[in-house]
Amino acid sequence: MKQIIRTVLIGFLLFNISCSQNYHAEVLPDSLLINDVISSVIHIDSIELNNYYISNPIKNISTYESIELKNDTIIAPPPPFSISTEELFSYFNSAAEKPIGQKDSVFIALQLDTKKEITLSKKIISDFNFNSKKFYLFSIPVFSSNKQLVLVYYWRNCGNLCGDCHILILKKEEKGWIKIKHWSCGVS
Repeated sequence: MKQIIRTVLIGFLLFNISCSQNYHAEVLPDSLLINDVISSVIHIDSIELNNYYISNPIKNISTYESIELKNDTIIAPPPPFSISTEELFSYFNSAAEKPIGQKDSVFIALQLDTKKEITLSKKIISDFNFNSKKFYLFSIPVFSSNKQLVLVYYWRNCGNLCGDCHILILKKEEKGWIKIKHWSCGVS
């Protein structure tokens, strides 16, 4: 009897793992959608193409958990090119018509958990200047579960101790992606 229960449980677990992997592979945003969003950001934000090159491939945003300080505790600064998970969810909450739900938060977490690298399209890369010492570094955009909202995080490095960071929320409309929120997230 124990052997039958064990076999059924193992079969159930393997079935669930297989289904969830297939579900995630189909549902997560693909390179085509990500390139469309990056291209829209370049167009919307009037990014300086001729004076910069663009870092390729692009990788996920690094996330970290916020730490509450007690007394005069010293903590390490957050990792470079990163965002706290609380901050990430607050950006989606402030941009959504209603607070994000469990489906969105799970979908966002799945995107952050993936280790894939996305290569930008040749069209996007060709618009930039490969000989420049200045560059743009984009994160992989993070989408809501219905793929109608997207958060884009990018850094512009314009030389030694020169750069700035931007976070945009775009919304999918009939005409394409439109910017609905913009935050500056740092200057060096």
